[in-house]
Amino acid sequence: MSLASSWGDCWSGSEPNSCGIGASAAAGASRRATGSVVLAIVLIAAERGFLEALLFGILAGCVIFAVDVSRIRVIRHQFGLDERASSVIRSTAESALLAEHGAQVQVLELSGYLFFGSAYSVQERVARLVTGSKPREVIFDFSGVTGIDSSAGACFAKIRDVLRQNGARQVMAALSPAAANVMSASSGLDDGVGRHDHLDKALEEAEETLLAARAESCGSRRSLTAWLEEALGSGGFAEELCAHLTPAPRDADSYLCRQGDPTDSLIFVERGPVTVILERPGLSSLRVRVFGPHTLVGEIGFSWTHRVRQACSPLPMPSCGFSAVANSKI
Repeated sequence: MSLASSWGDCWSGSEPNSCGIGASAAAGASRRATGSVVLAIVLIAAERGFLEALLFGILAGCVIFAVDVSRIRVIRHQFGLDERASSVIRSTAESALLAEHGAQVQVLELSGYLFFGSAYSVQERVARLVTGSKPREVIFDFSGVTGIDSSAGACFAKIRDVLRQNGARQVMAALSPAAANVMSASSGLDDGVGRHDHLDKALEEAEETLLAARAESCGSRRSLTAWLEEALGSGGFAEELCAHLTPAPRDADSYLCRQGDPTDSLIFVERGPVTVILERPGLSSLRVRVFGPHTLVGEIGFSWTHRVRQACSPLPMPSCGFSAVANSKI
């Protein structure tokens, strides 16, 4: 029902081959360092004593651990809205706008454990971003993060300050409660930092912000007739189609249709959003799609006879849709 894209763990921005040879070399260096430490511990124990060798081993082990962990690439992938969009189905015009201006929003997918070494690499990447592409918003996806310490929280406080100084907004997605507590204690979170439970919601909000800014500069959105005229290539065809459309009815809960209802109408969305929700017995409902203005809902089921609705579609105010029923002669 939806299309998902998968990014490999060994893909990081402009360095697609971050595993392989580089990882093998790092592993070899770590083994050599460990062997040297073991030899040094034996020599120190023979010359100085057991306690001195123990202290040296603990210190050397901490250093090797910090160096090894700092080599792990915590930025799994970086992309803009022009490369990957949210699950919202948008009109051709809006999709073109996002493709043209989507690079103004950058997303950093993070993974692994964040501490002072790995978080500093994120801070450096953000510093290069604001001096290079100058994004208006940076989204940090924490869905792949396993943990975070206070030093990483302090790094994100500095990242927030750098972004604000350059007029960019910071958004956190999929931040766990434990990570949020660490961030808050380190002053890395405040009311000015956006937060979303899922990356898709953060992408959707960023798209809406971009489109709203473009709509203000380009004027109000087009009417239903203007949209259909462009889509059909004829004002006459658009008027004839509009004559057969009626306002899509809502039920008492503002639903256009319910899962299991017969697919007897095709819905033209004039103003969105229209959300498609999959009801799952015994489980929470799942949002699978969102349709924006100037899109069609139910065209597959409408073209197949004897099909029932596979999901529910609420239509909150001030959204507006028109429907064409199956027995209409258009």
